[in-house]
Formats: sequence, C-alpha cells, structure tokens
Amino acid sequence: MPITVERYQDQPIIIATITEPIDGDRDFLDMFARILGIRDTIQGYPKYYTIIDMTRFAPSFSEFFFALVEARKASQKRRPEFPNEIHLVGSGELFRLASNALGQVQYGGYTAPLHENIDEALNAVRANQAK
Repeated sequence: MPITVERYQDQPIIIATITEPIDGDRDFLDMFARILGIRDTIQGYPKYYTIIDMTRFAPSFSEFFFALVEARKASQKRRPEFPNEIHLVGSGELFRLASNALGQVQYGGYTAPLHENIDEALNAVRANQAK
C-alpha cells in the first residue's frame, strides 16, 4: 500500500506516510478519508495532529495539485470543536509550496510547518502539546 495512515501510539497524532508509486486519483482521496476516520476515534484531547511524511515521495506537479484539492475537500469536514494541526515532512521546493499552499484559505487555512524528518515533526508536536 503506497500510503499508510496510522494513529501514533495512543496519542492524538495521526501519521500518514506516502511512498511511491501512488495512484493520485485514488490514494490521496483514501488517505484523507482514513485520516478523518481515525480522527473520529480520538477522544479526550483538545486537538489532534496530522503528520504527513513525504520523504519517500517525489510528486509530479499534477500529483501535488491533486493532493491540495483533496486537502481542501477534507478541510470542509473539519470539526470546529476539535482542531487539527498539520505537520509536513519532506524537503525541496514542491514541499515548501505545499506547506505554504495549505496556509491559504482555499486549501484549508492551516499552519503546516515543513520538517526535514519525522523525529523533528514529532518533537514539534510534543512541544505544542506541552503548551
């Protein structure tokens, strides 16, 4: 399976790991559906965190754009009482564009910092949880 989506330990953290090859039309839609499904099982926390690990993925521009479209659709299923904080893991210009694009209203208006590795993203999440 090119995209795995799992809850991290027993915390309000969902990690999606994208590996190649993918079928963008199907796999991104499925990824966001699984993220939302796991979100609905998390209870007892004021917010949840989604880490999307793209370190094993070199998207084409069309895959990048399709992922943003699916992110926008998923953002329309937000639960205002249970906010989501997104963290992206990857490097390169396309991933910086994704991080910036997610901050735009039409793609969800998320703050989505870009990290170089999964440990850096988990440390940022833990720091935010401690606040």
